[in-house]
Amino acid sequence: FNQLKNDGLEQPRWYGFHRYLLHVQLCIIMHNFEFLL
Repeated sequence: FNQLKNDGLEQPRWYGFHRYLLHVQLCIIMHNFEFLL
């Protein structure tokens, strides 16, 4: 766990934040897609 945490800290913060935004957008798209079906 500590090794994964250290690897995450080595990455730029904006990179992790950008991936977080993409994950949120993907969840919203999937939710809307299920709603349309």
